[in-house]
Amino acid sequence: TRMRLVPPEAWPEVAARGRAVRRVWADFARTGTVAADADARACGMRFERG
Repeated sequence: TRMRLVPPEAWPEVAARGRAVRRVWADFARTGTVAADADARACGMRFERG
């Protein structure tokens, strides 16, 4: 059995989001904060500040 969760043409987008997530987490690990920048928006994450 084969399952296709992501169509083949969508893999570049999946890879780009993965790189963005890694940059956001690396920045958080380094600084302790999450900047509201293009990487956070690109990976589809939403951060509550408060």
